[in-house]
Amino acid sequence: MNISTLPILGGFLQKVCCLTNSGPPRPDCVSSIVTFFWRKWKSSHNVVRPDTVRPAYAVPKHIVRPRDVGSGQVPKWPDYIEIKGQEQIEGLARACQLARHVLLLAGRSLEVGMTTDGIDFIFIVHQETIGHNAYPSPLRYGGFPKSVCMSVNNVVCHGIPDR
Repeated sequence: MNISTLPILGGFLQKVCCLTNSGPPRPDCVSSIVTFFWRKWKSSHNVVRPDTVRPAYAVPKHIVRPRDVGSGQVPKWPDYIEIKGQEQIEGLARACQLARHVLLLAGRSLEVGMTTDGIDFIFIVHQETIGHNAYPSPLRYGGFPKSVCMSVNNVVCHGIPDR
């Protein structure tokens, strides 16, 4: 492939290549790369900004809550390995099956324009979890206000669902 046949890619590669040469990059090269990425960011429709986060949703009283819910603290990890009994292992298997069910349901239900808050409560995760008499594990864990942790588009961190 000849770089001259791809002017856009060729220009980009020429700008990036000045950073890979030995020695410090030339000032004109650095400024052109900064300009390239700044221009791309300013015209991008993929920039996600936080919005209003609604309060945590209610969980019916009959659903058992984890012992640390509401403390705002992340529980301390023990310094030993707990050996699970058969009943605990079966409980973990049921929890994993429900988590898989909710995850697949959420994936099948996604539509363009849905909000992450809608995915959390209105449509899927919170309602489906409590509908199976289970407590949504992220909810109020260490103060987290939602039943699911998700991010969209160019966000690469744990996100709090919002509108």
